[in-house]
Amino acid sequence: MPSYQTPGVYFEWADSTRRGITAIRTDIAAFIGLAERGPLHRPLPIESWRQFQAMFGQFVPYGYLAYAVKAFFENGGDRCFVVRIAAPDAATAAGEFLGMDGAPTLRLLAASPGRWGNRVQVRLGTGLAAATQTTGPQPTDGSASVVGGTVGFAVGSLVRLFQANASGVISAVHEITAIDPVFRRLSWAVPLKLVPAFAGDPVFDLTQPIDLETVTFSLSVYEQRRLVKIYADLSLSPAHERYVVTAVASDPAAAISVIDLHAGLTPPQWAGWLPDVTATSSQLEAGVLSLQCGTDGLTNLSVTDFTGETGLPERAGLRALEIVDEAALVAVPDIMIRPAPPPASAPLPPPTLDPCLDPPAPPAPTPLPPGLCPDVTEQPPAFSDSEILTVQQALIRHCESQADRVALLDPLPAASAAAIDPSRVLQWRQQFDSSFAALYYPWLLVVDPLRLGGQLVRPIPPSGHVAGLIARTDLSLGVHVAPANSLLAWMQGFTEPVNEAWQGVLNPASVNALRALPGRGFRVFGARTVSSNSQLRFVNVRRTLLMIEKALELSLQWLVFEPNSDTLRQSISLTVAGFLTALWQRGALVGAGPEEAFFVRCDAGNNPADQVALGRLVIDVGVAIVRPAEFVVVRVGRTEDELTLTELTGVVT
Repeated sequence: MPSYQTPGVYFEWADSTRRGITAIRTDIAAFIGLAERGPLHRPLPIESWRQFQAMFGQFVPYGYLAYAVKAFFENGGDRCFVVRIAAPDAATAAGEFLGMDGAPTLRLLAASPGRWGNRVQVRLGTGLAAATQTTGPQPTDGSASVVGGTVGFAVGSLVRLFQANASGVISAVHEITAIDPVFRRLSWAVPLKLVPAFAGDPVFDLTQPIDLETVTFSLSVYEQRRLVKIYADLSLSPAHERYVVTAVASDPAAAISVIDLHAGLTPPQWAGWLPDVTATSSQLEAGVLSLQCGTDGLTNLSVTDFTGETGLPERAGLRALEIVDEAALVAVPDIMIRPAPPPASAPLPPPTLDPCLDPPAPPAPTPLPPGLCPDVTEQPPAFSDSEILTVQQALIRHCESQADRVALLDPLPAASAAAIDPSRVLQWRQQFDSSFAALYYPWLLVVDPLRLGGQLVRPIPPSGHVAGLIARTDLSLGVHVAPANSLLAWMQGFTEPVNEAWQGVLNPASVNALRALPGRGFRVFGARTVSSNSQLRFVNVRRTLLMIEKALELSLQWLVFEPNSDTLRQSISLTVAGFLTALWQRGALVGAGPEEAFFVRCDAGNNPADQVALGRLVIDVGVAIVRPAEFVVVRVGRTEDELTLTELTGVVT
């Protein structure tokens, strides 16, 4: 430390790059499936069920994704990523506003593909931000106008100019390029016409007053005839701060997007391009535009839409998760989907409006002429067992290649309500051998808001519930604790009740049973991977090891290009040992002391001179991860005058 002689305040630089190693989050899940709305093939972070509803919509009869995410949060999940998939022919609902010249001027699209966009209507309204009049002498070249006041005018504003003459009222629309508030001067992008170019061409007399008013419009967005958003004071000019395209795009919750069909065209013809509230078309009536022709992309759904196609720059399905480093659990429940009839529902009642606050509801969308849009009645295919297997094997390969996450596999649905037989799931289990996956059985029954087929409950795959329970265990106890023998929430029962005899068959085959235990509720009663490697038999062992590996990888990046000396190797050993000691203290590693729980080697023994000369540094780390007490045996016996109880844990057969 430097020696200071003069009193004062001194600053010292300290190297903070060589930080200790900290454990990383392992509770974040990722789900891939079908949703009502939302961007396609793009992983979005979701931190609540309400956020999922805002981004991806409600429950749908053709998908399990919403049910899985709901189950995840109901069972203690805190954060997940969602990837919505669809076939390439999924279409976005769209419509066009017409300009004053009768040609399309603005193209409006729903924010994402899907039939949900066919329920969107947009009402066009006119607006006025400011009005004034020219005063005093005017610039003789018509490049600007001196007005009574500039309040309410802005650069990029479109202004309609009026002037009465002997033949009536002439008008033109001009764009403001500059404003001088001191001299009350508005500069125009194109000078005012002072000489007629052809017979009837409107020209302005600068010796007479000219009236000016801004030209703005508004878009009121409705979903199912209920107002959800109003965009006011919009302009067609890209130079304006409320340019319609950017004003809508800047809203993260926008239900629509806007395309300016005249963007980049010169010279601008503002008077003809302005949207006309009186125009009509097959989708436009009384200033209300009904978006149409949106499709969900279900009919032609294929396995590739789930897995993504290698070799393409666009990442779809599972490949979209390759860029998500946070995911630690992955599930694809919708590969199990079967066609389901849409829920029967009566027409929506007219929305209740406040006459003082709400604008009138738009009229019901006009039916489109036949042939204008494709048939929007869609159902997903029923994937075969081999196709389901292809997706689940791809899911496992994804987890193995990423080496930081585990797949939660769903079993095949029951063949029928009466066919309660574990042999089906046992046969399915034989298709897999990986410590990066776990299989849970059976399906669960949850309250169904859709009431499909008039039923109050719907069977869904278990992966969403299991992911939530694992996340809850990680957050409250730690990743080293087996995610089992814990209560499941938001469910009514199982499609196939598993009894003790069944589990005696399922557990040795590494099928994790979900059971209804008398007096103890619904519980996960298994914590095994589908691996034949006994060292990686348990889910918590594999996931703890992945956490340690990833934490070391992320925290030791500072080693690169450091001098490969004894000092560096000792520093590494101390850093890693400190991290593993903390894990041992939390109960993640077994052993009476740290020396029994792990070892760290980084010295000349495993870093000989020839390896150092090649720029290599080797760190050998061994850990003894705690295993669950899967079988607890309590022996009751008598020794003379007393009763003894002996508890033996960890006896694994």
